[in-house]
Amino acid sequence: GRFRADLFYGLSDNNCRFLFAFNQLPDRTADEISQLINRHVALKQQGAEDFEAMKTQQDKQLEQVVRIEEYLLAIKQYGNQ
Repeated sequence: GRFRADLFYGLSDNNCRFLFAFNQLPDRTADEISQLINRHVALKQQGAEDFEAMKTQQDKQLEQVVRIEEYLLAIKQYGNQ
């Protein structure tokens, strides 16, 4: 009788734990998905900021190249005179 009672109690306890964990699963899954979406949004925003910084730097470099080109053309025209 004691063995059967211990076995029944053990199974009941395991069932309760399983059902509790199972009931928590949708909430945990929703939280994890929400956190994942938030992380991806943050990464996308950071990527956009990095892109804008890189674009600004490249625009400045392009302006320098254009100025150098104009300077070289001016030297060439001066030499042709």
